[in-house]
Amino acid sequence: FICLSLLFTPLFSFSREGDPPPNIVFIICDQMRGDAMGMAGNSNARTPNLDALAAEGIMFRNNFSNNPVCLPSRISMFSGLYPCQTGVLCNKHPGEWLRFEKSLPWFFKQAGYQTAYIGKNHTFVKEELSHFDVVSLRGREEFRAYSKYVPPHWHSDVLWPEEDCNPGRNTREAIDFINQSSQDHPFFLTVSYFDPHPPYMAPATYSSKYCGEALVLPEYIDPRQLGDRLALHQKALHYDRISEADLKETLRYYHASVQWGVDHQIGRILQALEEKGLSDNTVVIFTSDHGDFMGEHHMVRKGMFLYEALLHVPMLWFAPGRIQKGLSLDHLTQNIDIF
Repeated sequence: FICLSLLFTPLFSFSREGDPPPNIVFIICDQMRGDAMGMAGNSNARTPNLDALAAEGIMFRNNFSNNPVCLPSRISMFSGLYPCQTGVLCNKHPGEWLRFEKSLPWFFKQAGYQTAYIGKNHTFVKEELSHFDVVSLRGREEFRAYSKYVPPHWHSDVLWPEEDCNPGRNTREAIDFINQSSQDHPFFLTVSYFDPHPPYMAPATYSSKYCGEALVLPEYIDPRQLGDRLALHQKALHYDRISEADLKETLRYYHASVQWGVDHQIGRILQALEEKGLSDNTVVIFTSDHGDFMGEHHMVRKGMFLYEALLHVPMLWFAPGRIQKGLSLDHLTQNIDIF
């Protein structure tokens, strides 16, 4: 029925007669799996705001990133080009990153939109960021720097007060930008969150909501059944030595990080749009740059592997009156489709 209806009904109507151009809020998080939401059927997840966003908009269940690591994935999203076209294939790319001209926000700026970029960059050449009207960059807090003294599956409560951590700071600046906007001047706002990227951390008010023993780990598939590279990766990072109890604790902090660093923040942005009276004329798009093994093959984090755990990412579209409400689609989509 849905497939037939899509043949005759436009899925998305960008312009409506008599309405001003819609605002765009493009929200990206880092390393969130496509199944890390309650609406995706994950019994471990607590994502009330994302679930509500999906219920009021469209959820693309079969959406994929175009690269399993940050930089090439993000450049593809903002350029609409595959990594093989951009030439950026890994995070240690020796050349330049993305330029503003012909990137996604460039087209909106050409159309008279005010543009803003808040949060993690890992996309644009630094000097090109000056073309945005508002820029505020931050990635991870100092206490989340990688350390050779802790294992890859390390997790902890955050070490600063919640309101001083970057998720909240990014959200406050995004809300300030929304509140200064005028209905006569549409905006394209990118908000880029660091979570749930490792090290897996969240405030105790969130991590305490999850019980490691109650969490369900993915069914184990020995990497040796799939390929030598994956098996070597598992052994090189000592993932084969992680106990099931430790892996469940890491999973606990992963989902707490999704709830705090992504879901809660998106709820605040949606509330700000509602209070400003902009909800009915704003398109909200949400996705992640790539996924995380998070228990699959007894591993965590990411790597240069083309497995579903790393490539399957969420994609939600929300725009009251412009998008059919409550659709959950299994059609194949990719993050370059956003462009």
